[in-house]
Amino acid sequence: MINRAFREFVWHRLRLAVLLASVGLLAGCLDDSGSGSSSGSGSSAPSSVIGKRMVQTVEQVEVVQDGPGVTFLRPGDTLTYQFIDQNTILGEGLTTIPTTSWSYSREGSNGGRVILNYSQGSTTDRLTFSSESFGRYESDQRLNTGVRVIYRGSFRINELNSGSGSGSGTGSGSSAPCEQNQTGTLMFWASVTDANQAITIDVTGYPSRTLFRVFSSAPSCDLSGGIITFRDIPAGTYQYRAEDVGPTMTWGPSSATVRPCTCTKVELR
Repeated sequence: MINRAFREFVWHRLRLAVLLASVGLLAGCLDDSGSGSSSGSGSSAPSSVIGKRMVQTVEQVEVVQDGPGVTFLRPGDTLTYQFIDQNTILGEGLTTIPTTSWSYSREGSNGGRVILNYSQGSTTDRLTFSSESFGRYESDQRLNTGVRVIYRGSFRINELNSGSGSGSGTGSGSSAPCEQNQTGTLMFWASVTDANQAITIDVTGYPSRTLFRVFSSAPSCDLSGGIITFRDIPAGTYQYRAEDVGPTMTWGPSSATVRPCTCTKVELR
């Protein structure tokens, strides 16, 4: 039963959640901490989210670690949370999945953090308010299996009794170019410290490229140097092989899967 529930959680939390018509219930233990004072400024984060509705719109998807059978949200997808009380969160498009713990806290005057812990993983949402009702978010979602994805985008938050639902969020506007063209990004980075100087990477169908820098943690796909990035390439599975000068170390042959509108990271370690 746990594995089945986990698979449902992965599907509904990481996949195209807006396709579902049902409204599920997330039950947890809410630690509604943070400052009790209000600065009164337009960009101040609320001291509490109880009684509020938050709609997140995905704009960027960064796959840090992929896994078999996992499908991720895409740009334009939305997730909605209704914070009813200290023990109840209603999520549009989510099934009934209990949390083991749940918390909200303020970070500075215009930041907030939402943490949801599950038996098989966790989600940390960092919110930056540009006004009382709008802002930007980064959602770091991790599974105990090692799968990790980071979503970035915008959010809006309002009172539950304001009457401003989320009905028009999925039907308007054109698809992103990456969605229309079915393209994504493949990025290589190195964490190995005992490789000799440069690491040459060969991806089938593309010229060889070379890495010269080592990172202690996964860099952003938007980094301008130190990584090898194949941008706007057709979605699909690519074969690759890498080796350092000598060579004294080799990686592969292996494969990496690129999905539309996502950045797939490959670590050489």
